[in-house]
Amino acid sequence: MIQRARDRYGKHFEGHLEYYYRYGVVYSGYDAFFMAVGHDKDFLLGNKNEKDIDKQDCWYVHYHTGDMKRLFEAAPKMYEWVVFESKGHEDPKCYSTERIRRLIYGRKEKI
Repeated sequence: MIQRARDRYGKHFEGHLEYYYRYGVVYSGYDAFFMAVGHDKDFLLGNKNEKDIDKQDCWYVHYHTGDMKRLFEAAPKMYEWVVFESKGHEDPKCYSTERIRRLIYGRKEKI
């Protein structure tokens, strides 16, 4: 799984990995790989300027492949939102944690 991330980011992969090890969460297993960090949803979606960042209300998932359940199992904390980096030049995609968990587990889960 980690090889997919290496292939995508090339020479920049090690820098990304170091950042997420230091400030976020990295999961690498046979079933999934992801790099994520707690962040401010509004800032990521362009609704705030940098001076206003003072909260963490989402997981910003820079890269994910494999079983999505691992994100929620490995995360040390649950936030209300999950924002995914999009491929190409698309805007990040934002989802409520409750909605994603409902889709994954097939029922409403308490967060």
